[in-house]
Amino acid sequence: MPGYKMNNPWFEYHEDDGLYYRYQYGKLHEDSQGPLAVKNIIIQYCQSGYYATTPYLNINVHTDEWGYYISEGKAIPIHWSKDGEYGVTHYYDTQGQEIFLNPGKTWVCVISTKDTARTEIHGKE
Repeated sequence: MPGYKMNNPWFEYHEDDGLYYRYQYGKLHEDSQGPLAVKNIIIQYCQSGYYATTPYLNINVHTDEWGYYISEGKAIPIHWSKDGEYGVTHYYDTQGQEIFLNPGKTWVCVISTKDTARTEIHGKE
């Protein structure tokens, strides 16, 4: 569960097809083409704050931080960095090796580092 307050989303892994199905507002998240399902999930923690004198959130996607890579029923801790303001984001395992995502759709959950306690990852192991 990414910990977003408004729609309270979560993902459930289905071993039969190896996909993570997204739920929100207490039910399966569907669009005009059916349920939303992805092969990979990235939890990307980012520093955040508010723009001065506004209620608008300023999410810093340029300062290296940490997160999780979730795929094929497993989650591993990662850290990430970005090649520049408009550059590619690279994800690395705890040994510093770049992670290559499994083929398929990927959902990136950008979460404030202030909300890490709201994130939950459940599994069999």
